[in-house]
Amino acid sequence: MPPLQTLQVKTAPPSVHSSNWAPSPSPPPSPDIRIRKTSVDSSTVSRPRKERSLSDSSSTSTNKTKTPKAERRRPNSQGNSLRMLQKAYEWHTRKQGNTAEAAAYLNRIGNFHFREGKFDKAVSVYRQAVGLTDDSTQLAAAYANLGTVYWTTGCMDQAVIVLNQALKTYELEAIQGGGLSLETAGVHHQLGLCYALQGKFAAAVQSMHAACRIRERMTGAESVPTARTVDALGKVYRMCGDWSRALECHERAFKCLQAHGAACTTTLENMLAVHMARGNDATSIHILLDILREKKAAFTKSQSPICAKAVSDTLQTMAVLYQRTYKYEEAALCHKEVGRVYQLAGLAGAP
Repeated sequence: MPPLQTLQVKTAPPSVHSSNWAPSPSPPPSPDIRIRKTSVDSSTVSRPRKERSLSDSSSTSTNKTKTPKAERRRPNSQGNSLRMLQKAYEWHTRKQGNTAEAAAYLNRIGNFHFREGKFDKAVSVYRQAVGLTDDSTQLAAAYANLGTVYWTTGCMDQAVIVLNQALKTYELEAIQGGGLSLETAGVHHQLGLCYALQGKFAAAVQSMHAACRIRERMTGAESVPTARTVDALGKVYRMCGDWSRALECHERAFKCLQAHGAACTTTLENMLAVHMARGNDATSIHILLDILREKKAAFTKSQSPICAKAVSDTLQTMAVLYQRTYKYEEAALCHKEVGRVYQLAGLAGAP
């Protein structure tokens, strides 16, 4: 088992760069683990084998152990869910002595804390999982989960260390299993994010290309997982100032996502950033209209302040571009619509 580095997670809020870096509409995949080595990424289009979730893994395991009651009950709240996960972890540790299953539940407990924003607790639990088992699947997942927490909180150096540990473990597992691993692609993807945020663009491009190659072979060149990585690769190129390659990646990703009916607002925003940087105001306004349509649809469903702010920001960007192109009436209409959106959302005073 590779030794775990002694690391400290920063208590400061997540950095602005890392929180806005996501290659998909949500931050990079939240920590996730699966009990089988042949598991498939949740975003995979085709599933050659039937997956077995952790909730039923005990009842179908090779030792045919009885599933604990903590696992059989449906949780009524998040608090109950955490208690059930803890009870399941204790059951596998004390009664069965199954360190792989116990580590799997520690990963899930860490995921719970991660989603709640309790990053210090998540780190502590993931490190406990690393020290508990030498099962390659759970060990690699714990390292990858640690990497997710570290890069989310802006601790790039620590993230790179544990993600490389995860990568070595996943690659060894893949070699022993005689095939590629989507988990390996996920780690390459996250390493690309970290390297880019460190300003190591050559390493970032290399990692993103590695993730693309694996996802293309396992899910297809036009799949949603591949498109997400291609979109992120485009953002790396944009950070390097390579506008042509960046736009090529974003347009390819947008075409794939649109064909699958997947969310593509973030990809449109990435395309917008390239065109605005190049001074293509007319094209930027056209893309903004598509983004505005998507965000208005989300606001219509929820009427939430977050969605209102998203619509407002898009309208204000449009107003700036309209003013720049001497379309003052259109700019004024955008400002008026901002006020109406804030009023509908019950927010005090439009910006």
